[in-house]
Amino acid sequence: MRFWTVIPLFLLMNFAFCGQEEPPQPNILDVTAETSSGELIESTTLTVDVDVYVMSDIAPASFSIPANRTATISAARTFWSFTPADTTIALGEEQELELTFTGLDPDLLEINCTDAESGGAVPAEFTITLADESVQLSGATAQIELPLTRTFSLHSEKLGWELVPADTTFTLDGATTDIINVRATQVNAPATLHVTAEDGSGAAIEGVQVLLNGEDTGEVTPAELTLISTYEYIVSLQSSSWDFTPATQAVTLDPAADETITFVGEEIGQTTHVVFLEDFSNVGCSGCPGAEANMLEAMAAEGGEDMIAVAFHWNNPTQYTDPFFNYPHGPGLNLEGPNYLRGLFYAVGTSLPRIFIDGTPVGDVDVSTIRDGIQAAKATAATVNMAITRTMETDSVAVDVTGQVLADPGPGPWRLYVVVYESEIDTGTPPGSNGQSLFHNIVRHGNEHDGELGEPVSLTVGEPINFSVKFGPDYTKAEVSNLYALAFIQNPDTKVILDTVVESNGGH
Repeated sequence: MRFWTVIPLFLLMNFAFCGQEEPPQPNILDVTAETSSGELIESTTLTVDVDVYVMSDIAPASFSIPANRTATISAARTFWSFTPADTTIALGEEQELELTFTGLDPDLLEINCTDAESGGAVPAEFTITLADESVQLSGATAQIELPLTRTFSLHSEKLGWELVPADTTFTLDGATTDIINVRATQVNAPATLHVTAEDGSGAAIEGVQVLLNGEDTGEVTPAELTLISTYEYIVSLQSSSWDFTPATQAVTLDPAADETITFVGEEIGQTTHVVFLEDFSNVGCSGCPGAEANMLEAMAAEGGEDMIAVAFHWNNPTQYTDPFFNYPHGPGLNLEGPNYLRGLFYAVGTSLPRIFIDGTPVGDVDVSTIRDGIQAAKATAATVNMAITRTMETDSVAVDVTGQVLADPGPGPWRLYVVVYESEIDTGTPPGSNGQSLFHNIVRHGNEHDGELGEPVSLTVGEPINFSVKFGPDYTKAEVSNLYALAFIQNPDTKVILDTVVESNGGH
């Protein structure tokens, strides 16, 4: 697997400097969303826009807002409208304010789908629409809370079945529960598909995920699937340990058919260990650009493959002025972000620049010493085979990590860390005193558990790894097209990093 050489990123802070004036104390804003009778409207998203960054939470919520700022607050929930639509407040220092958004009263809608002949439950898909908003529900019985007095459209469907009504409109009247009954008649008889996997010798490969049209069925090989006849399905298998031929198979079954398809797997060999470099920097650190240049030169001299570097920005020597440390919440409010937590993890303190290779500190940040560290790390055999995927959503970045433990990693403890970084940032005007204006692989987000970076994981040879996490970037500061993800497994006590994975197009 080939990984891009990564350009370092810059880091954090040491906010405990003596003689630093304490920043102005923030304001506290308590916000909720209620009906006219004072009942909480659940699942309402509250958004606070403060100058150049945005905070969101679910009502009721309390927001800490910097002193002497102007905040615009809004409430949103699918199908609901609120009064006021939004509001803007000018804040001073240490104020405690309350704000309530008022929305329509809710009512509960229940949709039941039953077999027209037997009366038995039939799971189906339902889409409720109002203007340009819609939600999707599924199941034989589905319930949703909706606002009164508005007229909605309902579309019901199930592959191979005729549903009546397929389309209808409704307005909730305030009854305890409004019920819509849908009757289903099967028009395509079911068929059975057996999915198996075997290696080149014909021996069965068990426990591999089976996918239909790219979606996980929840079944593993050998699997028996009940499908609707006459429809085409694309069947595939998913495994971090096997490559299968063919990659996909298209299947269309006749009514009442009972067929078997087989995939032939080739075991994936032990992967190459990916070297992970962490560069701690600050826009006010005079020696940091030179250290970054040395690191890049060392990486290039070592071939530039199977290694990745990212930059954490620490809050030292200039405090609360580094824009990458301050992301996303602004000066004084980012003391639990990935840059700060990672700097504490390594006890970076006041000594910048600092470079760590697979968790081991580099003594001198000259080219020769960094090359020695890379060579030592490259000699490490891979312990974990991992894959990573990143999905960009409207207001979030979803990252999925899968893998398998190849060899005994030792006693641990172990944590799985996921990092989202921005591959290139050109500020034009240098944001700090060291003159640097072009930055690479700047860390933006990291997963947290109980106030620490990383998720505790148990590693057993042959066992799978599956982890998913979502982050909410501030798209006014981070360029979405330059966001990438990586993951690594590290012992938080010894600082040893077992293995790292970066998406195939991640960074430089």
